[in-house]
Amino acid sequence: MHANACKQTMSKLLLLTTNFWPEPTGIAVYTTDLANILTKDGHEVAVLTSLPHYPWWRIPEEFKHMGPGQSENGGVRVIRARHIVPSTMNVVQRMRFEFSLWFNLLKVSKKFGAEEFDLVIACIPTVAAGIVAKSIATRMKIPFGIAQIGKAFRNEIVARQFIFRMREFEQMEMQFFVKPGEELTWYEHWKEARKKWHLNLGMGEGNYRFHDHIKLAHYANAACDIEFNFPMGFKELEGIHSRTDFDLKQHEVHSGKKLQYFDPATNESYVPFVIETSVGLDRLFLSVLTSSYQEEKLEDGSERTVLKIPAVLAPYKIAILPLVKKDGLPEKAQEIVEMLRFDFTTQYDEKDSIGKRYRRQDAIGTPFAITVDHETLENQTVTIRNRDTMIQERIAIDALPSYLNTFCSWNAWLKPLMNPA
Repeated sequence: MHANACKQTMSKLLLLTTNFWPEPTGIAVYTTDLANILTKDGHEVAVLTSLPHYPWWRIPEEFKHMGPGQSENGGVRVIRARHIVPSTMNVVQRMRFEFSLWFNLLKVSKKFGAEEFDLVIACIPTVAAGIVAKSIATRMKIPFGIAQIGKAFRNEIVARQFIFRMREFEQMEMQFFVKPGEELTWYEHWKEARKKWHLNLGMGEGNYRFHDHIKLAHYANAACDIEFNFPMGFKELEGIHSRTDFDLKQHEVHSGKKLQYFDPATNESYVPFVIETSVGLDRLFLSVLTSSYQEEKLEDGSERTVLKIPAVLAPYKIAILPLVKKDGLPEKAQEIVEMLRFDFTTQYDEKDSIGKRYRRQDAIGTPFAITVDHETLENQTVTIRNRDTMIQERIAIDALPSYLNTFCSWNAWLKPLMNPA
């Protein structure tokens, strides 16, 4: 699709470089590389920036183009718009003000000055920046946390190892706000809570390890990584940091707005300390996929491919399989499908032998297969087969919802995490 499809549907695009990062030229470099690729694909591209030193060295000579209109072969235009910035703001305030104003205006109107664009794109290096702003508006009592998920962009020198290291990725982050002096206690709490969360997925304790940082970043007083045993060895899956009050104080300095919390219990105001957890969703997906995929040799000498994905994450929870395509078994199987499909994702399959159907479900990670046979018509029971153990047991149709909830529901999976013990 990439080059040919883009050339056939050439668009006029506006890219915004973000300025929330301490070293904004890094994400500006990424934005410039993206602009180069889009230009090669035939799009007309403009970059809107407030950076005083834009990384021109990343733009090939044939793509450089300043000012309105287009050169002969198109090109990347860099637009600066200092006139919208109040003169009372410092440089950092101006950059943040401009980005916020540009993005919120342009994503609705798609117009900048006299120009109209087909699409406005903003590349951000982290999803945590917005959490600080949200913390100001909340009325929650400390300690409290705010979590969110979103797409982030980094200027990776070499993107490699499948989806482990990418320039565009999904990031899940939480910032937990605590009273100064209590941050290390909460840091230990979140280390254990996150470890428990990962282990609850059932991928084996031996696949995880903690790596405590010896050398800390200037803003942290404690930090560790949760590492997972990927096919390329143990690599970082999640980071947990005690970031002290660095982030909030930096925002205070550069925004001119106080971010202090008034504690009614002690009758004092203070800038909260922050515990941050950050996990890459793509890396989490990769850890689940690589640890779940197995090729097993069975006792009878045959082999099977099985995806032992955690039941709560499985795309299909149940397969409903009539033993044969006659004698009323398909009709009975469809009744069970109707009973379960609003609570569980189900798949109905009646083609080929029951053994082949079991193998197909193993390969796509379906945790349970329910077989409807002639005995079902006599006593309203079915055979339910466990994907991982291949053990089969007889169970009443009426008992299926409660049985499946025990293994497949998010409620059952989350309960152990909520237990303080």
